[in-house]
Amino acid sequence: MEQRFVFSGYSFETSEEMNEAKKDAEAISYIKAKTDFTNTQAVKTLYAKLTEKESLQTPVGMEFMKALQRKLLQTEHKKEIPPIPVKVAEKKKGADTRNVSAETRQKQRVELYQQKLKNAHMMNFFFGVIIIAMFAIALLGDNSVLSDTESAIQDKYAAWEEDLVAREAAISQKEKEMGIE
Repeated sequence: MEQRFVFSGYSFETSEEMNEAKKDAEAISYIKAKTDFTNTQAVKTLYAKLTEKESLQTPVGMEFMKALQRKLLQTEHKKEIPPIPVKVAEKKKGADTRNVSAETRQKQRVELYQQKLKNAHMMNFFFGVIIIAMFAIALLGDNSVLSDTESAIQDKYAAWEEDLVAREAAISQKEKEMGIE
C-alpha cells in the first residue's frame, strides 16, 4: 500500500507536498492575525498581493484564497477581482507509477537490468581487449622481458662460439706442430 501524507483534511503524495501545505497554513495563520477582515480595502489589497505573487498554491492555500475571493465578490464587482492563479504541479521525471501494474513495473525492471547487463558485457569485452593488448606489447615490444632474455642467450652463445673457434684454432695449431693432419 502506498504511503500518503495527511494534513488539514488533505492527502498528499509526498512529505514535501505536505510540508508546503504546512507552510501555507502557517502563512495563513500569520495573515489572519495581522489583517482586519472587516476592512474591505485591506482584504482587497491582501488578495491582490497574494494573487500577484502566486504564493499560496497548495490546497490549503487555495481554500483560503477562495474564501477571500468569496468575501470580495459580496462587496465588489466581479470584473474588479482577479482570478486565483493555479500552478499545475509538474510530475517528476519518469512515468507516474501509481497507475502502473506490478507486472508492468517488473517488466520495466527486467528491461533495465538486461540493458545494464548488456552494457557490462560490452565493457568487460573492451577491458579484456585492452588487457590482451597490454600483454602483447609487454611481451613483443623492444624493451620486453623476452627480448632482454633473447639478447642474453645470443650473447652467451656468441661467447661460446668465439671460445669454440679459439679452441679449434689452438687444436689445429697443435696438430700441425705434431704433424697430425
